[in-house]
Amino acid sequence: MAKNMNLGDFFVLVDLQQVRLHSEVKHWPSTDAVIQANVELKLSPKERLNETDGAVFCLVADIILNGQTQGADAASSEEVFTIELKALARYRQFQGEALTFEAFCEHHPSLARQLYPVLQTHLMNQLRVAGFGHVHLPMDLAHASTDWAGQSHGPMGHQVH
Repeated sequence: MAKNMNLGDFFVLVDLQQVRLHSEVKHWPSTDAVIQANVELKLSPKERLNETDGAVFCLVADIILNGQTQGADAASSEEVFTIELKALARYRQFQGEALTFEAFCEHHPSLARQLYPVLQTHLMNQLRVAGFGHVHLPMDLAHASTDWAGQSHGPMGHQVH
């Protein structure tokens, strides 16, 4: 088994189920305020489910989006909104030798770059509903490492943007 396996080469996203959504507007900034969006993504593998058409591996995605106005200094920044989304992503292996759950757990952060754009779309829709459609989110996980197996410290799949 490859040390830095990219599970995106072997797995396809079957579906994404929204488990929880919480959004809170803390205050309405002035119309000319610049809002900085910080996205934190944490992926947690769950035991695979045996279904009639084969094994499915699942990831629980916890994503937190915080919006803050940008002030002249860090002390003058104010929280504008928070959106918390929890989703269950189901993956099915479509090629290669059958992967064990342990191997899936070891390499699951490699699926973050595939899953984040789907979650980002959900977050953008929620921002529009809340009246913050002008806020831009990162389109990709810019800080994602290609050395997935080397991530032994902290929560796996944890990315902050």
